[in-house]
Amino acid sequence: MDFSARIYTDIVSDKKFNKTYNKVRRLSPMKDIFLVTLPVYGHGLYEIYKYEEMLQHYYRTIDDKIFVMGIATSKAKAAELVTDMINDMSLMNFPLDSKAYYEFLRKTEIKEKAMENLQG
Repeated sequence: MDFSARIYTDIVSDKKFNKTYNKVRRLSPMKDIFLVTLPVYGHGLYEIYKYEEMLQHYYRTIDDKIFVMGIATSKAKAAELVTDMINDMSLMNFPLDSKAYYEFLRKTEIKEKAMENLQG
């Protein structure tokens, strides 16, 4: 699984988000978590998966195709995150191109880290 440089979430507490994020990265079992991903097979904008489903053998075999954009505490909240992502994509001139938006966020993070290294 690869993670966006900017993870959309409905988890308000930084401490709780970091704990959840780290468990997802390590593939530790958790209940009541949903992931918003880029489409695994290239159709559509985003997909919503129950995190427990991602722990199944099949998803572990295609781990390199899973790009996480959001972490939510319910399916309804995950749908709200998708709405937020689509709105942000539109504002940044990525109309209905979630993969280009993901690449933009990834490259933006790289630029920000490079600037931090130059300043520090």
